[in-house]
Amino acid sequence: MNKTILHAGRDNHAGLTGFRFNKYKRVRDFFSTELEFTPNGILHIPAQQICAKEGAVRMEVKLIGTRIDFTTGKVTGSDASAMYIDLEGAFTPFTGADMSIEVPGNGTLLVTVRVRLFFESGLSLGRRNNAADIIAVLEEQPAETTSSKDKPHKAPAKEPVAPTVRLHRDDNGQPYIQRE
Repeated sequence: MNKTILHAGRDNHAGLTGFRFNKYKRVRDFFSTELEFTPNGILHIPAQQICAKEGAVRMEVKLIGTRIDFTTGKVTGSDASAMYIDLEGAFTPFTGADMSIEVPGNGTLLVTVRVRLFFESGLSLGRRNNAADIIAVLEEQPAETTSSKDKPHKAPAKEPVAPTVRLHRDDNGQPYIQRE
């Protein structure tokens, strides 16, 4: 991932979209229809036939949001949600679902989807039964500034008048400032 971040460039974090943590399997290999992520934090999985490996009994879909402040190099927030889909064979009808995350903090939001297959014997750790991809990168939005058209015009304030300073010498010859 470090290589991908460096290749994307300092201010092009959107270049991380599509990064695969497993080079042997992609998240979309498990679904026949593309997943959709909205900027308000909702992952929509459309109704479809789910393609699963023979012998798989359950699929875990996990939505992970991580907010990173790249200027400080710190994670400022994270959230995750998971759901399980019972599989009925190689092609399982799926009615669709929505998952959501809410990640507080400042910085760029990296949205990752992880899919894992479970078999009767348990979780498969094989690289062809697991996938995790960054599906969206949302840059931090700068704070909105109001334009001058929204504010009423005020007459410019008058410059403060500086006090007049006169130097006088007292009886012993030392200068002193007399204020008016």
